[in-house]
Amino acid sequence: MRYYLFCTTFVKIKILAELEKMKNRRAITKAMIVGGLALLLSCSGNKEKRAEGAPPVATIPVDTVEREIPPCKRLKISTSGALPIKSLPVVETIEFPDTTEYFIGVPSCVEVRGDTIFAIDSSKAPGFYAYRRDGSQIFAYTSTGQGPEDFMALRNLNVTDTELSAFDDGLCGIFIIDKNGDFVRTVKCPVYSLAASISDAGDMWVDFSNFDGMMDDIKLGWAPPGGRPDSLVTVLPIPEHLKGIYASGIRPLVRISANEWIFTPSFERYVYTLKDGKAYPRYELDFGNLWWDDEKMSKVAHSNDWAVQLQDFPIQPMYIQENERWFVVGFAVKREKRYVYVYDKLGGDSRTFIDHPRKYLHPIALDCNDLFMNCVDNSNLEVLRLAD
Repeated sequence: MRYYLFCTTFVKIKILAELEKMKNRRAITKAMIVGGLALLLSCSGNKEKRAEGAPPVATIPVDTVEREIPPCKRLKISTSGALPIKSLPVVETIEFPDTTEYFIGVPSCVEVRGDTIFAIDSSKAPGFYAYRRDGSQIFAYTSTGQGPEDFMALRNLNVTDTELSAFDDGLCGIFIIDKNGDFVRTVKCPVYSLAASISDAGDMWVDFSNFDGMMDDIKLGWAPPGGRPDSLVTVLPIPEHLKGIYASGIRPLVRISANEWIFTPSFERYVYTLKDGKAYPRYELDFGNLWWDDEKMSKVAHSNDWAVQLQDFPIQPMYIQENERWFVVGFAVKREKRYVYVYDKLGGDSRTFIDHPRKYLHPIALDCNDLFMNCVDNSNLEVLRLAD
């Protein structure tokens, strides 16, 4: 039996109760927390059968060819002297009317392509949506039986030239539709996947987080174009101080170009570049004493109530957006005050903004110099201008 606990931490933790003890191992506990949902589900039956039928991960040696590795940029993020977020001009408000048969409830992931806004709703009205910037709807594909295939909970939106895809927890795989809103296919992932993303060329990244029970020390895996998702290259192993913590955010994999992603593992300081089957540290996020050190994280990870203790982790939830010029981090400090950190990659300077009183959920998309924020009180998006 699997239980899915949904609460406001925006960190997903799967809880597996009392797995059969294996040799000298203790029973393994998994938890899954997905943000934005106020719902407790108990899932069995077809989902459990699908998961059991998935092939296990078979890791193969990583290519050792030397490549040029770009330097990792250390970014010191301070909340001291933060500017009010209202100091950024609101240049546009995008409203999603409820006059259509199927309308979005709460956008959880958004991609902007010119005049078109692609989005998924993970909680209130689960589905894929496409709107014009004037709010008129292009299509909606929801889980209410209107399509040939249904899904349960979508995360990690990915938009290619021809398709939209998202990771579905119920399927434990990638659910794909085309840009007309028609079902295309599903891609099954290994059982313990927490997120996955696929490119136009067909290569796939799979996030296993830090679950070390049956995944042979694999945090992040990669399947080349044409490769089988059950035969993955081990790209990142599990850090020792995080072994036992099984968690993933609402969008750990963000594609920033045709064949390049950024990967934000939960409870890690590093953001990684993913390209050509390799992972490189891209940014080190320095939150100072707001971040727990490795020794404390290790103690928490090896405790029986780690999921409870992590509720006190100071920096959560955290959201990452990036384009050619800007790198943006949205985060909360002790679940109270909300901040947006903006780093100008061209100018080399940075600013931190405080969202008080709380108006926004988090940074949800970037388009040139425009930062899209989803609003707390409704499903609207407000567009903030970072620079002229």
